[in-house]
Amino acid sequence: NIAYNHLIVASTSADIGAAASIAGNLTISGAADMGDGVPISVGGDFTTTGTGTITFSAGEQMTVGGNATFGGGDETGLLSSGTLTVGGNFTQSGDPKSFAPDILFGNFGVNFNGGAAQSVAFANPGTSYFRHVALAAAKTTGDLLLTTDVHVAGDLNLSASPVNVSAPGRIVTLHNGSVSTPSSPGLFTAGELVIRGQPSSLPSVLTLPVTFDS
Repeated sequence: NIAYNHLIVASTSADIGAAASIAGNLTISGAADMGDGVPISVGGDFTTTGTGTITFSAGEQMTVGGNATFGGGDETGLLSSGTLTVGGNFTQSGDPKSFAPDILFGNFGVNFNGGAAQSVAFANPGTSYFRHVALAAAKTTGDLLLTTDVHVAGDLNLSASPVNVSAPGRIVTLHNGSVSTPSSPGLFTAGELVIRGQPSSLPSVLTLPVTFDS
């Protein structure tokens, strides 16, 4: 296990390749490969910037205590397997596809586990999107606010946590996946939930406007 204070990856071909613990921030302006399923712990913020990209391809697990910002280059095909757990806010900016997990063969997931309120913002909803997204069971306090439209090309799993998930005036679009609502007393609210394709599972009760767009 390699320990760092802060880590900046500027190389155009960097293989992290070993379990790492980063007390501060991880910033990627080059191209970083997470390596062979290794765990990475980031105590501060994670950021891709400029043309920076990160690859998850072998079930890697990265835990970020602070904010996660994908503001770098095109991630198409680079996020195929593994999990990103975020304790702070999640933001997509930069390239329109700076957060575009593999849909055809991938199962990359994002979990939210922060003890305080968290937010999600996509500058390019649709070209950037979640594959799978979930509330972690450890998230027992602090609501999740979706401040922009959000697309989920897989499962939206909220049932492990009792916090509120809200997207006031925003559209949440589910593509061929499943959706579950937070456990009591949590609520899932949005301007509209759009369901495209064939959902694999839906709750028996949804207390928000729903549109089926096949």
